[in-house]
Amino acid sequence: MTTLASHLSTFLREYLPRDRAASTHTCEAYAYSLMLLLRFASERLRVTPSQINLAQVDSPLVLAFLTDIEKAAAIRANPQCPLARSSRSFATSNIVSPPYRAGRQITAFREEDG
Repeated sequence: MTTLASHLSTFLREYLPRDRAASTHTCEAYAYSLMLLLRFASERLRVTPSQINLAQVDSPLVLAFLTDIEKAAAIRANPQCPLARSSRSFATSNIVSPPYRAGRQITAFREEDG
């Protein structure tokens, strides 16, 4: 099992700024969004954030997170939502190795998929 730390670090420090030309503010926004996701996952899975494995962050968990955020902040989960964008971007980046990505495209952020 692979912990998320190395993947998140590479995604935030290398992939976004270098490969996607993301600004510092964008990288910070993504880091904050992913931190919220990890807190939610930690509570849901009853483990510390450092113990969360890549395979545990699946579509149902991300959708439950977005539903929780919707209820808490009264926002609509859609492709333009920064939380949805950062979660989807990480899940579909080349940083996540193919064995974990296979068949796990996160497309459920569109309202019609719900």
